[in-house]
Amino acid sequence: MGETRETQEPTEPNPDDAARRRHKKKRLYGFIAMAVFVAGGFLLFGGKVPQEVRVRFDLPPVSRSNFAEIPRARVALVTATIASLEGGRVATINLPVPNGLEGPRTGPVVLKLQPGKYAINAKVRSFETTEVPLQGLLVVDGDEAVVELK
Repeated sequence: MGETRETQEPTEPNPDDAARRRHKKKRLYGFIAMAVFVAGGFLLFGGKVPQEVRVRFDLPPVSRSNFAEIPRARVALVTATIASLEGGRVATINLPVPNGLEGPRTGPVVLKLQPGKYAINAKVRSFETTEVPLQGLLVVDGDEAVVELK
């Protein structure tokens, strides 16, 4: 029983194989380009994307100006303007306190802000409509921030 073997002569490369290899290379290069694009965007803009921040205001026991004094229990409204340190207005908040403030802090306000520092110019209004201006500094570096108003 003799086996006969046929010898194959080298053939030309199959055009379908070459097309498949080109297609795989294109997909690989496309994937690499997309990964570089996403990584570059993250490095350039990663720290500048606005994030949700719960902001609370810490008021002194008695808010004072030259002409008025407002104890926490008599606070009816806290109005605050949030500005970048360069002076551009970012947001305005009106935070009603219908029963006065029992503790040192107001309830939270949710804002979308970029990480960084912001100047706060606030006014505390009493039930008798007396107003006292206060200032503070907001530092956004997480999902919560407490601003001490003075």
